[in-house]
Amino acid sequence: MAQSTYQSVVLAKRPTSLIVPGETFTVKEHKALTAADLKDGEVLVDTLYLSLDPAMRGWLNDTRSYVPPVQIGEKMRGAVIAKVLASKSAKFAEGNYVTCATGWTEQAVAKEKELTLLEVPPGGQVTDALGVLGMTGLTAYFGLIDVGKVKAGDFVVVSGAAGATGSVVCQIAKLKGAKVLGLAGSDDKVEWLKELGCDGALNYKDPNFRAQFKEATKDLIDVFFDNVGGEILEMALSRAKAHSRFIMCGAISQYNDAKPSGPKNISMVIAMRIRMEGFIVFDYVKEFPAARKELVQWLSDGKLKRKETIVKGGLRAAEQALVALYNGINTGKLLVEVKAENTNAGSRLQPRSGSQAELKFGFTATTRHISCPVALVPCYSSELSKKHGHEVYPCFTVPGPSLGTKLRLATLVDLDVGKLEMFLGHGTVFSEANRSFATDFWQAGGSIGKAENLGLELLTELPPTHATSYNHTDEDPLRGGDPAVGGGTNWISADY
Repeated sequence: MAQSTYQSVVLAKRPTSLIVPGETFTVKEHKALTAADLKDGEVLVDTLYLSLDPAMRGWLNDTRSYVPPVQIGEKMRGAVIAKVLASKSAKFAEGNYVTCATGWTEQAVAKEKELTLLEVPPGGQVTDALGVLGMTGLTAYFGLIDVGKVKAGDFVVVSGAAGATGSVVCQIAKLKGAKVLGLAGSDDKVEWLKELGCDGALNYKDPNFRAQFKEATKDLIDVFFDNVGGEILEMALSRAKAHSRFIMCGAISQYNDAKPSGPKNISMVIAMRIRMEGFIVFDYVKEFPAARKELVQWLSDGKLKRKETIVKGGLRAAEQALVALYNGINTGKLLVEVKAENTNAGSRLQPRSGSQAELKFGFTATTRHISCPVALVPCYSSELSKKHGHEVYPCFTVPGPSLGTKLRLATLVDLDVGKLEMFLGHGTVFSEANRSFATDFWQAGGSIGKAENLGLELLTELPPTHATSYNHTDEDPLRGGDPAVGGGTNWISADY
């Protein structure tokens, strides 16, 4: 039975710093589109996968950039994989799979020139069209090869190396004969970078990172591929070789800063005669076919590996997933599954087992109400997960401003026998089956550093209307100590 409506996500309010769930975007309902809505040369598509990219935060700012900002009330832009539902184009038929930039919407009408027929090469999978064979892979390719002029023997350092673009950069650099050091935000990501063939990999959250970075760059940097900006860029400038090349691809560490600061040692560009150059992948549109051909060959030959983090939950999960992107929840490419593809023709479209992690954002409610402090900390691997037999996904946790808070939360877990035991991070919850695991977690210690080394199973997430930030006051329940950040801390409020 054909659906009667479809949804889209539009910009409701420009964020001044962080994207605010339930405030920055809003969901709109529309009458379903049909073949009758098409003009000659147009195609009706059903969105299957949505690409989430760091650049999206910049599109929300009303400032001059390489593309106009998304306007208030306008559909959020983004690249998608879609299925053709109806066509008045000689180039595309019903049932074709395509890539296009129709944005955050379940359905769309697109002109034929705006679509690219999706073909899965040997060794590939459908989602590669938004990752290693899409804008992500092309960004890595042109940034490193054309802008960075990488050559055999170069020492290449990559920030954000476990992300969608960074992980491809590392591998291309190795294919070109360079020595590669990758920087990432967890021990698990560091291990994955080593699997990709990086000569070295460092966790920038390690307390000894500065000393480790200095030692790892003792031969100084020939090429720095920057996806992060901020403090990491400053450190790289201090270790740059004379006439080195700095490829400015992104600055994800600063996208949510109301007043981002630049590196204090920018004069190193002069002293070391560094060539620092930014670029936009769309500058290379005419060269896309040749670059894709080489990327496809490397992928088919098994020379390029990739990981994906796929968020379940449909279009409504996109806003929360975008927030999660800036907190490092993903390894490799981050995608939202807008609609599950169940047809026989689409069975080949499912990502291969082992290449992706899945995150499910949903909502379950019962009867109580609590508030608890929130610190957004990506959490990976863990001894506790091994003890309790859980498969671990990246997630947000609430380390808490003090041990007292931890113990009080643990007590709630002990006493409650409802469906949902505890709320963690951005609405994440534990089920009753995880009670002993949760108790162990909260009693494990009193520092955020320890919390970062523990793994948690991500089960569900509250919708934006159930997540609110509060000022830190004596009236806040479960206060348990001083605020974690400055004069206030974030609190999540939820019914359960």
